[in-house]
Amino acid sequence: MIEAETGGSVAPGARRAAIAVLGSIAPALPYLDRAVLAAAVEAFRAELWLTDATLGLVASVHALLLALAGPAFLALGDRGPRPRLVASGLGLAALGTALAGAAGNFPALLAALGTAGIGLAAAASLAPDVIARRGRSAAMVAGGTAAGYALAAGADALMGWRSSFLAAGVVCLLCALAWLRTRDPAPGGSGGAFVPFAPDRIALAARQLSERRPWLLTLAAFALLAFAASALAFWAPAFLVRVRGLPRHVATGQLAAAAIMAGLSGTLLGPRLASWLGTRTREADRLAAGLCALAAAPVLLVACVDARPAIYLPALVAGLALLFAAARPATAALLADAGPVERTSAIAVALLAARILGDAPGPLLVGMLADAASLGRAVLAVPAAALAAGALWTLAAQRRHA
Repeated sequence: MIEAETGGSVAPGARRAAIAVLGSIAPALPYLDRAVLAAAVEAFRAELWLTDATLGLVASVHALLLALAGPAFLALGDRGPRPRLVASGLGLAALGTALAGAAGNFPALLAALGTAGIGLAAAASLAPDVIARRGRSAAMVAGGTAAGYALAAGADALMGWRSSFLAAGVVCLLCALAWLRTRDPAPGGSGGAFVPFAPDRIALAARQLSERRPWLLTLAAFALLAFAASALAFWAPAFLVRVRGLPRHVATGQLAAAAIMAGLSGTLLGPRLASWLGTRTREADRLAAGLCALAAAPVLLVACVDARPAIYLPALVAGLALLFAAARPATAALLADAGPVERTSAIAVALLAARILGDAPGPLLVGMLADAASLGRAVLAVPAAALAAGALWTLAAQRRHA
């Protein structure tokens, strides 16, 4: 829980509650920021004459810098107050996001969102430990993405699409101010399970884990799942506008509702399926992740190829839910191969690898395919990645069992 430093006599309870709420949503802000950018793809494409590959590159650079800056913020967190670092990063993210809305050319857009990605790395890497929210990443992804789509839809309908970046920047700024009033809990205390960043230990764990074939297969599947999720989250608004012919604010509004429904159902389904399979096999987590990913592939294929709203919208929700359902068992499977001492390092290696190998290249590769063929065909890479992830998890489960 966040402990707030409050002063003055004006509604201290309300002030503490506001600080706690704003501080707690910080880990979801990277996904909110990306969803706001995704909602503006068609507008940027029309006004700045950008190609799909160029817009995918912007999103990929944003994700890559967020991933690479995370270890740097973790190292700084060993030396200084983590809430101040989170606040500084969110202030930088607020500036970059707001400037992205005013960008008039590709270099300005790339620089602004690259800056935002670096700043958001502080929230993604340090905030979960301070507020004890590790293990809830799927809910944060769903909530942040849905909030970004909803924010973009509302701002677009009321004041124009560029105002959505200003609104997202304001959210980042308010969260930064809340983190300035947040106490840093003692390591190992009730505020979070903080583990000092140790590059040597993580590098050693990476070398040891790389010698385990089932773990590598699980990691490859995890990266493919990240690829499918990031590509779908970024290109879904443009797909609904360009291919399905929906108005921009309607498309993002529908996606906000879809993300919420999928996140709620998926985060419940995955652990329950793994628990049920646990009574039948020792490889329940890998098998649960594989079954969810394999089931997601044909459902997402239907969402991509069927033009009837009564078909593709439920299919989109169900496919997203199955992707979310695979995430929690997949994380548990990655941890199962690591000893108690290695677990923190193992999840750090897995998350960094998945973000660099899957999350970051997803928007760019689909954008390149869209330029080469069409967006309607390019999004077929999403069910293909889900199918490959499911196959790898199933293969890893079989090899581990054998």
